[in-house]
Amino acid sequence: MNKPDFIGIGAARCATTWLSQCLHTHPEIYMAKGDGKTYFFNRYYDQGIREYERFFASAPASSIKGEFTETYLFDDEVPIRIARHFPNIKIIAVFRNPVERAYSTYLHLVRDGFLQPNSFEAEIKLKKKIFIKDSLYYDRIKPYFDLFPKENIQISIYENIQKDPQSFLRTLYEFIGSDNTFTPSFVNKKINPTLAPRFSFLNKFMTLSGWAMRDLGLVSLRYRIRNSQIMKSLRFKKTDLHKPEMPLETRKMLCDIFHDSNDKLARLIQEDLSFWQ
Repeated sequence: MNKPDFIGIGAARCATTWLSQCLHTHPEIYMAKGDGKTYFFNRYYDQGIREYERFFASAPASSIKGEFTETYLFDDEVPIRIARHFPNIKIIAVFRNPVERAYSTYLHLVRDGFLQPNSFEAEIKLKKKIFIKDSLYYDRIKPYFDLFPKENIQISIYENIQKDPQSFLRTLYEFIGSDNTFTPSFVNKKINPTLAPRFSFLNKFMTLSGWAMRDLGLVSLRYRIRNSQIMKSLRFKKTDLHKPEMPLETRKMLCDIFHDSNDKLARLIQEDLSFWQ
């Protein structure tokens, strides 16, 4: 079996697109066919492990193989499924201040037409899994520490990556066993900014169409269409989405909600996360 050596599990809105591109660009690393995301363990597991193998069928025998699906972290079944097939695989995750991640997720969903630009506070009450549960990182990552060797898990902090991306990449490349002197040309560039939409309905249509193509097995076609410059120019303006300030009372409420989880995570990974409070 042409099995992967590592799997990135998230979290979405934590520079995971940039990170996936950094892995994709490395000459010794082969990312899963398409854009390096398979969604196998949370959306397509019922298709069987042989379907998963196809994502790595063209990988050179000597390459380091992996994928980075940023939503794995949010599914309770994923760590069990991964451990069932790959008990010694390396796990990669990136965490960001959960308050900022929740708000970034909200803006992203508004941009893509899945939410109306109502108040963030109202959406938190309606969609607690997306904006609260998915950012309780301790509860999300603890099962991985229960199922995999601790030395096979690398947790990084988004804010630290921002300060020194090259140092982070050296550590990451060394962790997965590749040449850690390699530096991508775009190392200091933001890869997936929340750009202002031209037409939110088009963004929503393209996202849903992309999933339909993926369901039909058209992985490479989906990737080519989504990442074409023509499609990007149709979907987005060249300016960042206007980001209104989060109300202070909302920020305080979220800080209180995430406080205990942040403390437990800090102890688990032995990292000072006090700047999240």
